Amino acid sequence: MSGTVVVGLDGSQASAEALTWARDFARVTHRRTRVLHAWRDDATTVYAPVAELRHEQGRAARAAAESWLAAVQPDPSAPWILELVEGSAGPQLLAAAAQEDDCVLVVGTHEHRGLGRVLHGSTSHFLLSHADCPVVAVPPPRPELVTVHADPSTLVTEVPDVPRF
Repeated sequence: MSGTVVVGLDGSQASAEALTWARDFARVTHRRTRVLHAWRDDATTVYAPVAELRHEQGRAARAAAESWLAAVQPDPSAPWILELVEGSAGPQLLAAAAQEDDCVLVVGTHEHRGLGRVLHGSTSHFLLSHADCPVVAVPPPRPELVTVHADPSTLVTEVPDVPRF
């Protein structure tokens, strides 16, 4: 084996695409795969003395992660492991990657824009800004079709009349 692929899993379509990319990359490069699901519920932090609540949320997080992983169908010929950690995804993925000697970090990107990006943050941007290893940010699939023209010079382009100040 020549290293590890650490991939984040959160149940989104982008996360499934990242997991598929990581699975295929790990198979081709003979790496093992660490699938990491970081979970945290802010209400759990407030009610931390209720140990049963925290334990139940951990069980629910593991069940969800296992179902997301099963939907992508990991390659049985390549070694992989599912890990659940409590905390924010960005720092947890960085910590997991720092434990590996030869690591590639894979994460899906979301379509957060404007206020959504401010409120939720961007795990992929955080990782691209802070990781000491290669980071692959896999976008979600595009729903619209892309038209490719054989000769773009034949397209008529109109330049709008822009007032000059």
